[in-house]
Amino acid sequence: MKRASTLGWQPATTYAEMVSQERRDLEARLKRLAQARKLIVALEPDLQRLRDKNVNFNVDGRFGLIVDCREDVLIGRAVNALRLDTGISDASGDRAVRALLDLGYVIERRHGDPRWPSAILRRPKTQIRPIVRCTPAGLATLLESEAA
Repeated sequence: MKRASTLGWQPATTYAEMVSQERRDLEARLKRLAQARKLIVALEPDLQRLRDKNVNFNVDGRFGLIVDCREDVLIGRAVNALRLDTGISDASGDRAVRALLDLGYVIERRHGDPRWPSAILRRPKTQIRPIVRCTPAGLATLLESEAA
């Protein structure tokens, strides 16, 4: 049952409303997974190698699995990347980026706010791109080592 609200949103207060909300959330999550399927399948072997190296990550669905990482969103076709969440510690993001570099990926560029940067990595000669948040100092060091 839908309630009238002056605020536009009301928290679920009954069991039926809570179940309905969870179903909507699950459907949205499955829709995002379906959109990301092609990238996830392409990255599966590398994700398994990361797991074998004890690099902790999660395919982040809270903020969207697929990130359009064009420099100018209004120009050109989408450049999609799969967001990998490495947890609370940004140092684990640096570790994940290093592990992906060891697997043959290259850092395509920096993405996002300079205080909370993300590294867009790409496997050479493919369109496979993971995006990982890391520390500014760690990303600067990784970019310097890539340039050398």
